[in-house]
Amino acid sequence: VTWLYAAVRSRLRDASGDASWVTDEVIQSYTAGAAADLDGTLKAFLRMAEAREPEMLAPRLRDIYCPVRLMVGGAPHESGPTQPQVEAMQAALASFTVDSVPGAGHYIQEEQPAAVNEELQEKLKTPISELELSVRSANCLREAKIATIGELVQKSPPELLKYRNFGKKSLAEIDELLKSMGLSRGMAPGSESPEQANAV
Repeated sequence: VTWLYAAVRSRLRDASGDASWVTDEVIQSYTAGAAADLDGTLKAFLRMAEAREPEMLAPRLRDIYCPVRLMVGGAPHESGPTQPQVEAMQAALASFTVDSVPGAGHYIQEEQPAAVNEELQEKLKTPISELELSVRSANCLREAKIATIGELVQKSPPELLKYRNFGKKSLAEIDELLKSMGLSRGMAPGSESPEQANAV
């Protein structure tokens, strides 16, 4: 398994702007699953390499209505979106911003977790009025005096369903929207988003 540790260490360092976070403990954590079942891991990677998406993402970008913020490391590093890909998102997405994190590479959440948390806090401050919700759901949230995403994610299903005219369809709509933003109900302010690890 030594070769696996060396390969992962090299990959993480090459993709980082500040590689000081790549410690022995981190390497063990990143490789624990693969080391436990190396054969299964290799087979899974081979299947992933052979897999093909059923359809291209680019034509579907216009179907995304929630605000999208792309975080990219400002330091030279391997991987990440190309300039044409960023331009395609800017042209197609209804609300799209790009934030560059100085000194960071691909693993922003590891190199500068504070920057990722700050981005999450900004996302939670987004007014509900900026989201593409159905008239029914938007009116229900307005009557419930839920003004921001941060207030919304703290509400449980039973709490939301107590509001007048708020039904299971509205609940499903909101859950899908939050999921598309890397959020989920039940999050407390300052908690980590499930998608924070996807920062570029």
